[in-house]
Amino acid sequence: MANAEINIILWIVLSILFLAGLAGGYRQLLHFGNLTKNKVLSALTFIVVVITAVNIAHWLQWITTERAAQFTMGLFIVFAGFFFGSGIKIMRKRNDAGRIEYKYRSFSTDILPSLIAVAIVAFGIYRTSLLTGHLLTGVRVTSGLSLIMFGFYGWTLNVVPEFRFGGIILLDRFIPWSNVIAYEWRTEETLTIDYQLKNEKISDFTTSIPPDDQLAVERLLNRMIEEHKPDAELDLPVKES
Repeated sequence: MANAEINIILWIVLSILFLAGLAGGYRQLLHFGNLTKNKVLSALTFIVVVITAVNIAHWLQWITTERAAQFTMGLFIVFAGFFFGSGIKIMRKRNDAGRIEYKYRSFSTDILPSLIAVAIVAFGIYRTSLLTGHLLTGVRVTSGLSLIMFGFYGWTLNVVPEFRFGGIILLDRFIPWSNVIAYEWRTEETLTIDYQLKNEKISDFTTSIPPDDQLAVERLLNRMIEEHKPDAELDLPVKES
C-alpha cells in the first residue's frame, strides 16, 4: 500500500477517534458530578499502563516507531475531542440557563483562570509547530491540538457557581431552580445550597459570598426557590454523603 493511501487511512481513523471523543465529552460520560477518587485513580492507572505497554513493546521491537507514534496520535486526538465536546456542552448549558442573576467576580475567579486557559492554548499552538517553522509531525500536531482543546475546556469552566435565570451552573453541571431545596449560612461568608440530583438523592455545594452581596443573594435564592417550588411537598431521600 502506498504511503499516500496509508496517510489517508490514518487521518480518517484519527477523525473518527476525534468524533468519538467529542461525542463522549458532549454526553458528559465523565464530569465533576460523578468523579470519585477511585474513578480518577483507575483512569490514570489505565492510561499509564497502556502507554507503558506500548513503550515496552516498542523497546522490544514488537512494534515499529511509526506504529507507536500512530498510537500516541490516537490517544491525543481522543483527548482533544473529549475536551472540545465537554466545553461545547458547558457553553450550551450556560446559554440555556439564561442571563446571569449573580456571580461573584474577582481577579482570582475571573481573570486568572482565563489567563491560565489562554496560556495553555498558546502553548498548544506552539506545540503544533505551526508557527515555529519546525518540522510538522503527527504527534506534535495532535498533542498541540489536545492542549488547545484542554485550554478551551478550562476556559468554559467557572471556579465559582453562576446563579442564572434558569438555574445554577456549578462547574460542568446545571442545577435547575426546581431542584434547589434549601440554603444555609454555615459561617458569615460561607453559603451551603442543598439540591436534588436526577437520581433523586440529595447533594450540596458550598461557596463563599462577600458580605456586601449576601442580602442580594438571599433575596435571589428565596425568590427562585419560591417561584419553582413544587405544588406538593415530596418525601425527600436521605442526603448523599
